Amino acid sequence: MNKKWINIIGITLAVYLVITISVPNLSFASTGKRTLTGVIQLSGTNNSVYAINKKGELWTWGYNQYGNLGLGDEQDRFASVHLVVSPTASLKQVSSGRHINAVLTSEGKVMSWSEKWPGQSAEQSRTPVIVEGFSGIKQIAAGGNFVLGLDQEGKIWAWGSNESGQIPGANHGFINKPAAIQGLPDHIKAITASENGGYALTSEGKIWFWQASSQNKAPAPVLLKGLPSIQSIHEGGKVLAAIDQNQHGWIYDPDSGKTIQLAITQPIQHISAQQINNIAVVTKSGKIYSATSNNDIRLLNGYPANNIAVQQNSLALLVLTRSGEVWSAGNNVNGQLGIDSTVRHIEQPQPVVFPIQLNINGKSVHTINAPTMINNTIYVPIRGVLQEIGATVSWSPASRNQVIIKRKNTTIQLNVNQTKAVVNGKSVTLDAPAKNINGSVMVPLRFISQAAGAKVNWDQNTYTAAVTTSS
Repeated sequence: MNKKWINIIGITLAVYLVITISVPNLSFASTGKRTLTGVIQLSGTNNSVYAINKKGELWTWGYNQYGNLGLGDEQDRFASVHLVVSPTASLKQVSSGRHINAVLTSEGKVMSWSEKWPGQSAEQSRTPVIVEGFSGIKQIAAGGNFVLGLDQEGKIWAWGSNESGQIPGANHGFINKPAAIQGLPDHIKAITASENGGYALTSEGKIWFWQASSQNKAPAPVLLKGLPSIQSIHEGGKVLAAIDQNQHGWIYDPDSGKTIQLAITQPIQHISAQQINNIAVVTKSGKIYSATSNNDIRLLNGYPANNIAVQQNSLALLVLTRSGEVWSAGNNVNGQLGIDSTVRHIEQPQPVVFPIQLNINGKSVHTINAPTMINNTIYVPIRGVLQEIGATVSWSPASRNQVIIKRKNTTIQLNVNQTKAVVNGKSVTLDAPAKNINGSVMVPLRFISQAAGAKVNWDQNTYTAAVTTSS
C-alpha cells in the first residue's frame, strides 16, 4: 500500500478540500459563470444548437439523446461544448437539419454528422467527417437527411438521402457522392433547405423550390410565385423564411401553399421560423418580435438592444447580439438554452454560458456536466475526471448518494452533502462535502489534486482548469 498517497488523502479530506480563486469581473458574478462570446452565426433544430465563433470554432449544446451534437455520446448538454471537428480546419458556417448537420470550412469543404436513427445510412457518421466530392462551396444548408452545397459558380450540389425525392435529378436512395441539382437557372445567389426539399434564390430576387414526393422520381424545381423581389432567405424547419428588397418579412408553407407577409412595419434584419406558427424576427433597430401565421405580432422584452440575428427552435428562442453574445429564453428541458442549469423553463432571457474548460494530461475533456464555480470554488464531476486519471468510481447499491472511489490500493467513500468520508475503513471529517449538481456528483477541484497526487493549475484568462498526473 502506498503510505504517502494515503497520508496525502487523509490530510486533504480532514483539512482542506476547497481550492479558492479570485474571480474578477465575470458575467454572472454571483455564480462565477462567464458568457460565451465571439459568436458570428447560429443554427439549430430539434432543440440542438450550434454556434460558429470568430476563431472558426464550433460550439454546441442542448438535445443530444440520439447523438445529435456530434460528440459521440447521447447525453444532453446544458452548457456549451467546443466540438473540435478537425485539428486544423477553420469553420465559416454551420447548418442543422432534422437528422443531419454540416459545417463549411474556410477552404470550401463540407463536413457532416448524423444522429442515430433508423434511416441512417452506412455512409453517414455520428461524428464530423469530410464529405468527399464537395469542393469550392460557399454556402451549405442541411435538410431532413441531406446536405446542399452552393459553389462559387452558383451551382447547387446535394449529398445524402433521396428516399423521397429530396434531390431533383438524382437516383432514388442514398446519394454518396454530391450530385448537381437539375432544373435550376444559372448563378444561384443563396440556398436554404427544409425537411423535405430546398430553396434557391437567384440574383434577380426570385425563389425556386422543390418538395419531396412519395414517388421514386424526384420532382423538378419550380418557380415560387406570389412573392416580391427577395433579398435573402433564411433557415427554417418546415417553412421558408425570407426578407424582400423593402426589408419586409415573408413566410411560405409548402404543405399548405400559404404565403404570409408579416405585419411588422419596421425594416427586418433577420428572420427564423421552425413552423408556420413559430416565427421570430429581429429588426434593423435590434428589437425582437414573435409572430404567427395569423400575424399575431408580439414584442419580446428582456433581450439586449444590439441584436442582429435570431434562432427559433421548437420551444426556445436564441438571439445573437452584435457583440457576439447569445441570449436565450423559453423551454430548457434538454439544455437548449445553454445557461448551465437544469431549470426547465425561463421567461427572462439569459446569456449562453462559456463553461470552465477542463484539461487532463494535455487533453481537452468534455464531461456530461461542465465544471462549475460556487462561492469562488471550482467543482468538477467526479466520474468524468477521476476515471480519466485512472481511478474507478461507483455508487453504493444501497444509496446513489454514496460514492466509492478506488485507485491502486486505496478506497475512499464519500457521501453527498455530508462532511464525513471513509478512507480505507477510517472515518475522517471533511471541510466541504461533495455536491449533487445537475444530476452529477461534483467535488472541489482541490480534491482531484490531492486524491490522485496530481498537479492542478487554474488559468483565469482561458478559464481552464488543468490536471496533470505523474502516471
